[in-house]
Amino acid sequence: MHWLPAGPAAVIVRRRACIDLGGIAKGFAVDLAVEAMRRAGAINGLVNAGGDLRVFGARAWPVWLRNGSGTAHELLLQDCALAASDPAAPGSPPEHRGYYAGRQHGAGRQFAAVAVLAPNAAVADALTKVLMQAAPARAAAMLAHYHARAAGPSWFLRSPGAKM
Repeated sequence: MHWLPAGPAAVIVRRRACIDLGGIAKGFAVDLAVEAMRRAGAINGLVNAGGDLRVFGARAWPVWLRNGSGTAHELLLQDCALAASDPAAPGSPPEHRGYYAGRQHGAGRQFAAVAVLAPNAAVADALTKVLMQAAPARAAAMLAHYHARAAGPSWFLRSPGAKM
Protein backbone atom coordinates (compact mmCIF):
# COMPACT_ATOMS: atom_id res chain seq x y z
CA MET A 1 0.00 0.00 0.00
CA HIS A 2 1.29 3.45 -0.90
CA TRP A 3 -0.36 5.25 2.01
CA LEU A 4 -1.37 4.47 5.58
CA PRO A 5 -4.20 5.92 7.68
CA ALA A 6 -2.87 8.41 10.24
CA GLY A 7 -6.14 9.57 11.79
CA PRO A 8 -9.72 10.32 10.83
CA ALA A 9 -8.73 12.83 8.13
CA ALA A 10 -5.06 12.16 7.45
CA VAL A 11 -2.79 9.67 5.71
CA ILE A 12 0.94 9.04 5.57
CA VAL A 13 2.15 8.77 1.99
CA ARG A 14 4.97 6.22 1.69
CA ARG A 15 5.52 6.78 -2.04
CA ARG A 16 4.26 9.24 -4.56
CA ALA A 17 0.64 8.48 -5.47
CA CYS A 18 -1.92 9.92 -7.87
CA ILE A 19 -5.36 10.55 -6.39
CA ASP A 20 -8.28 11.58 -8.60
CA LEU A 21 -11.02 13.37 -6.66
CA GLY A 22 -13.15 14.11 -9.73
CA GLY A 23 -15.76 11.45 -8.95
CA ILE A 24 -16.08 12.59 -5.36
CA ALA A 25 -16.52 16.17 -6.60
CA LYS A 26 -19.25 14.98 -8.97
CA GLY A 27 -20.97 13.29 -6.03
CA PHE A 28 -20.70 16.53 -4.06
CA ALA A 29 -22.32 18.40 -6.98
CA VAL A 30 -25.19 15.87 -6.90
CA ASP A 31 -25.59 16.55 -3.16
CA LEU A 32 -25.67 20.31 -3.81
CA ALA A 33 -28.33 19.84 -6.50
CA VAL A 34 -30.50 17.84 -4.06
CA GLU A 35 -30.15 20.56 -1.43
CA ALA A 36 -31.13 23.23 -4.01
CA MET A 37 -34.20 21.21 -4.99
CA ARG A 38 -35.21 20.87 -1.34
CA ARG A 39 -34.74 24.62 -0.73
CA ALA A 40 -36.95 25.26 -3.77
CA GLY A 41 -39.72 23.18 -2.18
CA ALA A 42 -39.33 19.76 -3.79
CA ILE A 43 -40.47 16.97 -1.47
CA ASN A 44 -39.27 14.06 -3.66
CA GLY A 45 -36.59 13.94 -6.28
CA LEU A 46 -33.80 12.14 -8.09
CA VAL A 47 -30.52 13.57 -9.37
CA ASN A 48 -28.44 11.35 -11.66
CA ALA A 49 -24.99 12.42 -12.82
CA GLY A 50 -23.95 9.15 -14.46
CA GLY A 51 -22.45 6.89 -11.81
CA ASP A 52 -23.50 9.20 -8.96
CA LEU A 53 -27.18 9.25 -8.10
CA ARG A 54 -29.18 10.52 -5.13
CA VAL A 55 -32.86 10.27 -4.28
CA PHE A 56 -34.75 12.08 -1.56
CA GLY A 57 -38.19 12.12 0.00
CA ALA A 58 -40.71 9.43 0.88
CA ARG A 59 -40.96 8.02 -2.64
CA ALA A 60 -39.04 4.82 -3.40
CA TRP A 61 -37.28 4.95 -6.78
CA PRO A 62 -36.58 1.78 -8.78
CA VAL A 63 -33.06 1.81 -10.22
CA TRP A 64 -31.44 -0.89 -12.34
CA LEU A 65 -27.83 -1.57 -11.42
CA ARG A 66 -25.71 -3.44 -13.94
CA ASN A 67 -22.65 -5.28 -12.67
CA GLY A 68 -19.35 -5.78 -14.50
CA SER A 69 -20.66 -8.82 -16.37
CA GLY A 70 -23.68 -6.88 -17.67
CA THR A 71 -26.27 -8.55 -15.43
CA ALA A 72 -28.83 -6.03 -14.17
CA HIS A 73 -30.46 -6.03 -10.73
CA GLU A 74 -33.25 -3.76 -9.54
CA LEU A 75 -32.69 -1.74 -6.37
CA LEU A 76 -35.43 0.27 -4.69
CA LEU A 77 -33.85 3.49 -3.38
CA GLN A 78 -35.33 5.84 -0.82
CA ASP A 79 -33.58 8.82 0.78
CA CYS A 80 -30.06 7.72 -0.12
CA ALA A 81 -27.30 7.95 -2.69
CA LEU A 82 -25.85 5.32 -5.01
CA ALA A 83 -22.44 5.47 -6.63
CA ALA A 84 -20.95 2.86 -8.93
CA SER A 85 -17.43 2.38 -10.22
CA ASP A 86 -16.49 0.06 -13.04
CA PRO A 87 -12.91 0.78 -14.08
CA ALA A 88 -13.20 -1.61 -17.02
CA ALA A 89 -16.30 0.05 -18.48
CA PRO A 90 -15.82 0.81 -22.18
CA GLY A 91 -17.17 4.35 -21.78
CA SER A 92 -14.92 5.30 -18.86
CA PRO A 93 -12.55 8.22 -19.43
CA PRO A 94 -9.08 7.23 -20.68
CA GLU A 95 -7.48 8.46 -17.47
CA HIS A 96 -9.54 5.91 -15.48
CA ARG A 97 -8.54 2.87 -17.50
CA GLY A 98 -6.06 0.83 -15.53
CA TYR A 99 -6.77 2.95 -12.45
CA TYR A 100 -7.35 -0.13 -10.31
CA ALA A 101 -5.31 -2.58 -12.34
CA GLY A 102 -4.19 -5.60 -10.42
CA ARG A 103 -6.33 -4.94 -7.33
CA GLN A 104 -7.70 -8.20 -5.99
CA HIS A 105 -9.90 -9.32 -3.15
CA GLY A 106 -9.75 -12.54 -1.20
CA ALA A 107 -8.55 -15.63 -3.03
CA GLY A 108 -7.35 -13.88 -6.18
CA ARG A 109 -10.77 -12.53 -7.11
CA GLN A 110 -10.46 -9.30 -9.08
CA PHE A 111 -13.20 -6.69 -8.96
CA ALA A 112 -15.19 -6.00 -12.08
CA ALA A 113 -17.39 -3.27 -10.56
CA VAL A 114 -18.64 -2.05 -7.20
CA ALA A 115 -21.59 0.03 -6.04
CA VAL A 116 -22.25 1.71 -2.70
CA LEU A 117 -25.40 3.02 -1.01
CA ALA A 118 -24.74 5.88 1.42
CA PRO A 119 -26.52 8.88 2.94
CA ASN A 120 -24.98 11.25 0.35
CA ALA A 121 -23.39 10.97 -3.09
CA ALA A 122 -19.93 12.32 -2.24
CA VAL A 123 -19.45 9.66 0.44
CA ALA A 124 -20.95 6.94 -1.76
CA ASP A 125 -18.48 7.73 -4.55
CA ALA A 126 -15.49 7.86 -2.20
CA LEU A 127 -16.45 4.51 -0.69
CA THR A 128 -16.51 2.79 -4.10
CA LYS A 129 -12.76 3.45 -4.20
CA VAL A 130 -12.41 2.03 -0.67
CA LEU A 131 -14.10 -1.20 -1.76
CA MET A 132 -11.72 -1.45 -4.70
CA GLN A 133 -8.56 -0.83 -2.68
CA ALA A 134 -8.93 -1.73 0.99
CA ALA A 135 -8.67 -5.08 2.73
CA PRO A 136 -12.14 -6.55 3.40
CA ALA A 137 -12.15 -5.84 7.16
CA ARG A 138 -11.04 -2.24 6.62
CA ALA A 139 -13.61 -1.73 3.85
CA ALA A 140 -16.38 -3.13 6.07
CA ALA A 141 -15.34 -0.81 8.92
CA MET A 142 -15.36 2.21 6.60
CA LEU A 143 -18.81 1.31 5.26
CA ALA A 144 -20.15 0.98 8.81
CA HIS A 145 -18.51 4.24 9.91
CA TYR A 146 -20.27 6.17 7.13
CA HIS A 147 -23.62 4.32 7.51
CA ALA A 148 -23.20 2.84 4.05
CA ARG A 149 -23.27 -0.58 2.45
CA ALA A 150 -22.29 -2.14 -0.82
CA ALA A 151 -25.21 -2.53 -3.20
CA GLY A 152 -26.28 -5.14 -5.67
CA PRO A 153 -23.75 -7.39 -7.35
CA SER A 154 -20.58 -6.22 -5.66
CA TRP A 155 -18.52 -8.18 -3.20
CA PHE A 156 -20.89 -7.38 -0.38
CA LEU A 157 -23.77 -8.94 -2.31
CA ARG A 158 -27.17 -7.69 -1.18
CA SER A 159 -30.49 -8.89 -2.46
CA PRO A 160 -32.08 -6.81 -5.24
CA GLY A 161 -34.98 -4.69 -4.05
CA ALA A 162 -33.40 -3.97 -0.67
CA LYS A 163 -34.20 -0.49 0.57
CA MET A 164 -31.46 1.74 1.96
